[in-house]
Amino acid sequence: MSVTIDKETYEKSKQLGVNISQACTNYLKLLNNQIEATLSQKDSFLGKASFTKEGLVRLPGFEPGSSTWQTIEIDWIMFKEYVEKDHKPRVAQQICSNAEKYADCLIKKDLSVIRDLGDTVRSNAMKGLSALAKFLGCYDEYRQLIKAYGLKWVGKSADDLFIERLTKIADPEEIWQWIRNVKMARVDLAAFMDLLAVTGLRLSEAVAAYNLIIKLAADGKLGSYYKAETSALEHFRFKDIFIRNSKKAFVSFVPQDLVQRVTQCEPLVNADSVKVRVKKRGLPQRFSDVREAHATYMIKFLKREEIDFLHGRVTSGVFMQHYFNPALIGDLQARVFQGIVEILEKVKI
Repeated sequence: MSVTIDKETYEKSKQLGVNISQACTNYLKLLNNQIEATLSQKDSFLGKASFTKEGLVRLPGFEPGSSTWQTIEIDWIMFKEYVEKDHKPRVAQQICSNAEKYADCLIKKDLSVIRDLGDTVRSNAMKGLSALAKFLGCYDEYRQLIKAYGLKWVGKSADDLFIERLTKIADPEEIWQWIRNVKMARVDLAAFMDLLAVTGLRLSEAVAAYNLIIKLAADGKLGSYYKAETSALEHFRFKDIFIRNSKKAFVSFVPQDLVQRVTQCEPLVNADSVKVRVKKRGLPQRFSDVREAHATYMIKFLKREEIDFLHGRVTSGVFMQHYFNPALIGDLQARVFQGIVEILEKVKI
């Protein structure tokens, strides 16, 4: 069996990430149900009531204000497989959970519930429905709904985030104190917290790097990741782990003795398990603040573009695109280690 789709529509659907096969199936189910429902009514399909004033045929279910997708049955197992193709397990789980939780909003074409959610929750809900809309093949309609309800993808504005950072931490030293508290309360996380502090990696990335060091060291292959001559963890060599759509990590400079300490540790289950260990000791969750503190402290020694590079942010600036090459900046490592030495001193217990 084959189906003919015009090239422009096909290419656009691929670009948007639409599951074309599933979209066709869903549409045919919808059309079949609507035709059967119409045939059972007094006025037959393509009767007088089926024509618009302009003489065009109006398919049942596509009238203004009607719910086009109301009769569609969602195959959640297939949807989960669809999402997992392009996302890490933890992210895919969150997308699927939000999609299932708010699916009725898409089916009923009513995003008032989404509109009334808090900033962060609303953003996650919209991401879940976006994936579901692409899967069902109704992404264009979903975008129109977003516009109609005045919704925006971003939660807080850049100004709000900046003001929040200014007011969140009264004393910059409290982040280093928090790390010391975690290390004293959870000795088993001491090496991990030091790794997090000197690299500024996101929590999930730090866990991945920590576990990879342990695994490769046990296999006698640590040299494929950690280059002793440059004291660098080369994350870019493991693209499937560290190079993601919007969050990336390329290189981190780490003292060799810290890497050696990590090799003697037990691997971590995941980022959530680290949070649980800290929570059980009655300590707050400040992992994202460590990344901010790292960037703020490193500005004493590095250029903004160099910090962006170490934090996995490749901007669209001319300097980053065409001129920045860490291999050609001989003193980058030396300046990074100036900051690392001071940070390790601040978090020492």
